[in-house]
Amino acid sequence: MWRPWCCSQHYEARLTEGRKLIAQLAEGYDKASSALRSYAFALEVAKAHYSNGKANEQTLAELIHTKGTAITREAQEAEPMRQWEDMRDTTGVMDFFAELTMDVDDIRDDANRGCRRTWSPVSRGRRSADSPASWTT
Repeated sequence: MWRPWCCSQHYEARLTEGRKLIAQLAEGYDKASSALRSYAFALEVAKAHYSNGKANEQTLAELIHTKGTAITREAQEAEPMRQWEDMRDTTGVMDFFAELTMDVDDIRDDANRGCRRTWSPVSRGRRSADSPASWTT
């Protein structure tokens, strides 16, 4: 014997479950959307910091090149901050001979400032993009 009220109750229960599922999915998508928008903003901030750091790095490179050019392939391929680290401290015998004629004292303050200006925005950019706390709501 067929019982219409049984099927109707089952149908209503399934509809209720479906509505709850859709509401939960919508809530999940809203949270994901908000997090993605925040992350996109954080990436834009990180790009700006990175761009500032790259500009400062170029300024540092120009300052360093007023004192000399790198001799070894490793030094030539190094980024300007690493080149400055190498120029301001003697790290080996070849380094000692390469830096005998190089007097970096007159650019030391400017180069150290350039290093800090380069590192600070790049570091902030990394923190902006890498830290979930900076892009979730």
